[in-house]
Formats: sequence, structure tokens, C-alpha cells
Amino acid sequence: MIFQSLPYGPVVLAIEGVTKSPYSHCGVVGQKDGQWVVYEAIGKVRITSLKEFLFRGRGGGFVVYRLRDEHREHVPKMLACCEKS
Repeated sequence: MIFQSLPYGPVVLAIEGVTKSPYSHCGVVGQKDGQWVVYEAIGKVRITSLKEFLFRGRGGGFVVYRLRDEHREHVPKMLACCEKS
């Protein structure tokens, strides 16, 4: 999972205010055709190159987290669902 802060706007301020988090957007990192991509929902779920995703964030900042061990068995199914979108 990759998290970032999008440029300030009403929705971003609302998300960050309610969640008390510096992050307003997230996605799932994966590989497609040998390239790193992010499956994200802006409007509908879409595939974005990792580079494009990173450049969109406020100040170029981002963090990456792995799922806890007890949830890792679900990663292949999660990625398969992302790829169908």
C-alpha cells in the first residue's frame, strides 16, 4: 500500500481533517508488464504508473506499508481484483 498527500483542495482538507492523517490518498502497488504501477481510485479504479502517482503528490512525499502477516495471504486475490478493473 502506498499513501500520499494530494495537493490542497476542499476534499483533501476534509479527508485529512477528519482522519487526522497527513495522507489523503492511497493505492495498491503492483507490477504490470514488468512495470511498477499503482491501482488507485480517482473517479473509478484505474492503473497509474508509479512515476505519475509519485509526481502527483504534494511535496513529492509518500510512504509505503506492507500488510500485516495475517493479511498477506490475501495479496494475490487483491491484486487479481485490481487487474480486473
